[in-house]
Amino acid sequence: ELEEDHLMVLGMLARVYTRIGMADSAKATYVKVLGYKPDDPGILSDYGVMLSMSGEGEQALQGFEKARRLSPDMVGLGNNIGLIHYLDGRNEQAMQEFRQEIELNPADAQAYYNVGTVYARSDSLGQAEKYYLEALARQPEHVGARMNLGNIYQQKGNLAEAEQQFQI
Repeated sequence: ELEEDHLMVLGMLARVYTRIGMADSAKATYVKVLGYKPDDPGILSDYGVMLSMSGEGEQALQGFEKARRLSPDMVGLGNNIGLIHYLDGRNEQAMQEFRQEIELNPADAQAYYNVGTVYARSDSLGQAEKYYLEALARQPEHVGARMNLGNIYQQKGNLAEAEQQFQI
């Protein structure tokens, strides 16, 4: 049996492996930690992020959904689950997840950005603009929101507003 401190260090090591692109090492380390703590929503979420970065979206989705069952109010899960749906072209499910994240954490600029991106994908540029502006109201330096908003302004022919967004 590993001590709690040792498991915490292993979890941190797995996150480092993920960040530096050592997916196999990260996966093996997460599997080891989950062998001791299979119902830890934080570890499940981190493992899901690593899996989604490795192109294993459906397996990541299973981990995120288990984390949600264990901790329904865990911040960030809606963005993670929504992103997997979005990447798989399931816009309605993605939108539902991102909106749920906004309800859970109204200050989350990324969730507003994500909603805007789903709207932009479906050519609802007015709605996309609204959500990108909401993201920027929460995080003025959000580069993705600025770039996408600038692209919308450019498409509308509002070149001065587009240029303003592209100047970071």
